[in-house]
Amino acid sequence: MLEPISFNKLAQNLTQLRELYFGGVNMSLVVPSSLMNLSSSLSSLQLWDCGLKGELPDNFFRRSNLQSLKLWLNEELTGSFSPYNLSNALSHLDLSYTRISIHLEPDSISHLKSVEKMYLNGCNFVGSNLGLLGNLTQLIKLGLADNQLGGQIPFSLGKLKQLEYLDLGNNSFTGSIPDVFANQTQLARLDLSHNNFQGHLPFSLKNLKQLSYLLLSANNFTSKILNEFSNLTLLAWLDLSNKNFDGQIPSSLGNLKKLYFLTLSFNNFSGKIPDSFFNLTQLIVLDLSNNKFDGQISSSLGNLKKLYYLTLFFNNFSGKIPDGFFNLTQLTLLDLSNNKFDDQILSSLVNLKKLYYLSLSFNNFSGKIPDDFFNLT
Repeated sequence: MLEPISFNKLAQNLTQLRELYFGGVNMSLVVPSSLMNLSSSLSSLQLWDCGLKGELPDNFFRRSNLQSLKLWLNEELTGSFSPYNLSNALSHLDLSYTRISIHLEPDSISHLKSVEKMYLNGCNFVGSNLGLLGNLTQLIKLGLADNQLGGQIPFSLGKLKQLEYLDLGNNSFTGSIPDVFANQTQLARLDLSHNNFQGHLPFSLKNLKQLSYLLLSANNFTSKILNEFSNLTLLAWLDLSNKNFDGQIPSSLGNLKKLYFLTLSFNNFSGKIPDSFFNLTQLIVLDLSNNKFDGQISSSLGNLKKLYYLTLFFNNFSGKIPDGFFNLTQLTLLDLSNNKFDDQILSSLVNLKKLYYLSLSFNNFSGKIPDDFFNLT
């Protein structure tokens, strides 16, 4: 724990200090107002997860040389952030998961025009117009998750053509997703999960060919998966769970050869798993649970040798467990419950030495439990 007297000595003696990294240091006894004693030469100040409590002075952000400020995860730190009080040199700002009030107003937004990375997740927005963020054309990364932001996504965000990272997850946005992403061709991560979006996915998503992470789970979309997803060949993480998607999975998803995380759970997909799926040999997590898939599972599932998490529960799969399962030696979790599998349980499942969770309940298996099963320790 950093004692106040030690911090004050540091501030008094290091008058030319340019960078201060105290991330993770317990500073719960340090009064926020004492931060004003730090060197005016500071260009980088990182005090994340320090247990800071109390109110920051209004002019704390007005440091002419400050380029990077990270105060995230100080959950009892209060104050008021207005661009009026901001250093014009600031390029990286992270106030996530604090209780600092955020004020974005038309006549002050220009003070943020140099910011390239801004994370305001889990903050307290007060009377702010999110459409103003479209003026911050230098933004590369923008995080606004875990707030209570509502309404539709402002069309003006489409002007942020340099964005590589956009997180709007866990808010209350509504309506359909506008075609604001058509020009944001540099986006590598897009998180719109846990909102109240409706309607169809915009065709403009096919333009985001740099995407590696796409999270759209827990919304109210009513559509089929776009064949155009096959254009997103750099995708490594695709989460379309907890929605109202229906129909069959397009075989074109098999073109996403870099996928290692895929969840389509809690939808209304039907039919068989496309054979092209078994070409996704980088998959580590595959979750197709709570759908209406049917038919037998191909032995080609054994091609997915890197899988460690496979859940297929609450579907209508039938027939016997395919022999290909014995190739999945990295599996730690396997859930095939609540299907229509029959025949005997494969003794080859005992090859899955890394399993710590196995559920085969609510199926139509017959015969004895193989003796070797009791060696899955």
